Amino acid sequence: MSPPSTNTQPLEVVRSAASFTSSVHLITHIRSSIEEAKSFTELVFTHVDKEWAREATEYLDETFESSSARKHYNSVTRVLWIRVMPTWIHDVVARWWHDQLMDWVFDQLLTRDEGKYLYPGVGTTFKFLQGPYVSSRKEPDFFIVANNDTMPKVVMESGWSESHNRLFDDMNLWLVGGSGDVRLVFILKWSRIRNSNRVRGWVEVYGLDTQGMSVMRQREVVFPVPQGETAAPVINIARRMFFGAHGPNPMGSLPFSIATLRALARAALEKMDLVPVEE
Repeated sequence: MSPPSTNTQPLEVVRSAASFTSSVHLITHIRSSIEEAKSFTELVFTHVDKEWAREATEYLDETFESSSARKHYNSVTRVLWIRVMPTWIHDVVARWWHDQLMDWVFDQLLTRDEGKYLYPGVGTTFKFLQGPYVSSRKEPDFFIVANNDTMPKVVMESGWSESHNRLFDDMNLWLVGGSGDVRLVFILKWSRIRNSNRVRGWVEVYGLDTQGMSVMRQREVVFPVPQGETAAPVINIARRMFFGAHGPNPMGSLPFSIATLRALARAALEKMDLVPVEE
């Protein structure tokens, strides 16, 4: 597995599938773009039909590791996008989970056996085989599967400002397309101030309402730290989101610390020669 890219300048390349004469033409273009990429790049293709997307992603699955090229297709928006050479800031979500898991066990909020029940992963391919998002696929930045479930309970996605609309669309893919199996989606948004090395950040948490529609549950600023903040906020996630209503202590919660996220994000940005915005 190659280390995350240290590229500090987000790069997005957008093209319509209508500019290609065939799926083979599209696949050839994608392959050459990935092979020529020297740092983080997002290749975005609009107006891609399901069959072309299937052919392209199957070819890429056989050719490139998900660690170097994460492939996504949303059949509702008809957008195929490939994240090439993810950066340290994309992967900060995995470290956030790791540190929180250790804190929960140490603070006796989670037992060792409960921790083993929750399986974390990065970049695994999830395919949507039914419902409005049939033929879609995602390779998330991070996810947590409970026991032997085939779909994650919680998904975490991280992206620069250029990808925010796609992350929002794919949040709906997870929650609505997941038919209720996916309980929560975290979106970490990063935005670089123009002509500087300073970065703003937010985290948003989405779930489903009683009508089965996606709704924002909580939003917190990562950077800059808000003036007058006396204590870093916490995102409390109900244990039932992981273990179900009949699991152990379903009324309890597991806290995700924004202070911990800030420390990890600051370290990740430093590896990329970037710094957080300060008030």
